[in-house]
Amino acid sequence: MRKKEAETFSNLNVHKILKIDEYRDAVRKQEKNIRSIEEFKILTLKAKEINEFLRDYLGVIENKRLYILGSILYALEDPAFKMAYSAYNNNADLSTFLYQTIERKIKNSGLKNIQIIKDELKPAIEGLARAEKEGAKLEYPNGTLLQLISDVDSTLYDYYKNSELDLISIFFNVFLSYSTSGGSDLGIVLTPAHITKLFTRIAGVTSESKILDPCAGTGGFLTSAWKHISLNDNYSFTEKENFRKNNLFGVEKDPSIYTIVALNMFLNKDGRSHIYNNDCFSLKDELKSKECNAGFINPPYSDEVYPEIGFVELMLDCLLPGSIGVAVVPVNAVSSRTKKHTGIDVIKERILQKNKLLASIQMPGQLFYPKGTETIVLVFQTGCGHNGKTWFANYDDGYELIKQQKVRTPTAISDSRQDELLDAYFDRKETDFSFNKAVSASDQWVYTLHKENNYSFDDNQLQSSVNDYAAYLIQNRYLVTAVKPEAVSVLDQHLSKVWLTEYFYILPAKQKDKIQVQISSVMNPDSVPFVGRKATNNGISDYIRYDADCINDGGVLTLALDGSTGSTFYQHHNFASGQNIWILKPREEKIKDFSPEIALYLKTTVSQAVIDYSYNLSLTKTRLQNIKILLPLNDYKEVDTEYIRKVMSRMTNIEYVQIVSERRY
Repeated sequence: MRKKEAETFSNLNVHKILKIDEYRDAVRKQEKNIRSIEEFKILTLKAKEINEFLRDYLGVIENKRLYILGSILYALEDPAFKMAYSAYNNNADLSTFLYQTIERKIKNSGLKNIQIIKDELKPAIEGLARAEKEGAKLEYPNGTLLQLISDVDSTLYDYYKNSELDLISIFFNVFLSYSTSGGSDLGIVLTPAHITKLFTRIAGVTSESKILDPCAGTGGFLTSAWKHISLNDNYSFTEKENFRKNNLFGVEKDPSIYTIVALNMFLNKDGRSHIYNNDCFSLKDELKSKECNAGFINPPYSDEVYPEIGFVELMLDCLLPGSIGVAVVPVNAVSSRTKKHTGIDVIKERILQKNKLLASIQMPGQLFYPKGTETIVLVFQTGCGHNGKTWFANYDDGYELIKQQKVRTPTAISDSRQDELLDAYFDRKETDFSFNKAVSASDQWVYTLHKENNYSFDDNQLQSSVNDYAAYLIQNRYLVTAVKPEAVSVLDQHLSKVWLTEYFYILPAKQKDKIQVQISSVMNPDSVPFVGRKATNNGISDYIRYDADCINDGGVLTLALDGSTGSTFYQHHNFASGQNIWILKPREEKIKDFSPEIALYLKTTVSQAVIDYSYNLSLTKTRLQNIKILLPLNDYKEVDTEYIRKVMSRMTNIEYVQIVSERRY
């Protein structure tokens, strides 16, 4: 749609004829979305500026920068501070005034464990008196702290005083990603604001909901639930006040993070008397007594004592029957393969005995950028044993990664992507990104591991396999040219989905770390190729001198367990191997010919079958045993190698791989 005199137009993603008022509503919604995106970008840049100012001019260490920003915003809420701060012309007096204001407001907050917050904030704020660099006094003669407070007052406080709570929360999260490396140095994984909003919508939060977050972190889930109610015109002031004061419960063990969640909740004016500074497992009985009917959790990742799924079980056990519990966890949290904790399947079994797994939603791979943790969102209904099917989905949130800003940014389609996901979830629709499937405690509740793969591949993918292998032969001095045969027209052939293990043995490679072998050179014809977990040069990372302990026979496919997960190559020659490489050895009774052109076809179909696996969804032997590939078969269920030769004869450069030299020159 394009406005009169406008130079650009917007796609409203409308696929049917609507009433004129519906078009107007769609335009207004998109204009609001575009404004929000622009404001998000402005706040992101502002977060970067303030972070750098705190670092460069006030010398505030990373995990204390949020203390300062939160305290300034909270103090500006006080009329006396807002009117008087500009009269102070040195950091020492102004920092004292700032802390006195915060101390007074905290005393009146009703929050538990006030002394912990004071002990955290006082040294950080009073330290501003001594932090100013001598050179900064020339640039800011009235003090760097006054400059900072004035800047926050003139920019961010406008959003705050106008109750634009969503924007304040977004800024707070963005600033945390800058000031604390995405929260990693605080031992937390920061949940993006649009995901906390997703949780609130999945749980169907109303003014009657009582929310529990036993791993509150910075309070994102609780503030999101409060925003959902406070910004809803359908609720009265009394209903909102009751929700704010009585319906939000959280636990945070770490004093530093507890202080941050308190500041976040102060700024968002939500419930603050039910945030506990303790180990959530020690409070289980007290949390159950609160009779919460909605639970949200992003548990600590890689906790030394408790597995992530253990925190999820605790949350579910604390909710009333019939409640909705939503958790975001790493994909390996539901895998018995994890090395840190044992008994994962036992916990999953207990969970499913008491709760129904409604949904598992795979999150975008870079959701927690700069951390590479891949995650899923699990949705449970409490008080009923698991039965029937679970809804699996893959969520593309429409966000773009802006690496130089250390943040993923919404686009014009982000809101509609979430609406589309929720529409499918509530109706349990089967779409191109979702399906329903029955699973048990022994299964891994991950979309990628249960979806029906698109096994098909075309000439372009086969051509890439040929070109890559030909390039490897040239680069590694094996190339022997041959005369290209005349192309043969190929009739359509029925392709069958078959288990990988019916046609290949899955074998571990003889493995050595590269530091344990003597490195040689490709220029030495007697050296041996060393296959690593890389995605280029046929997996060859180096050449080594002959070492009988790590030589594997050629005439096989190699496949990376992790690293460049799923990278599959044809190894014609004997090779050495690094860690976590599988060998796919053809079963001779099923594959009568494994010449290079046949092998490259099979390499392509295997690559297609494992394309969605990743570092966090590594290719264990169990997972490989549950993978199917697409193959042309003859009447005897053998691979139809004649058909493959005809197909491969169409490939450009195929003559380069039909005869491979056994030795480099």
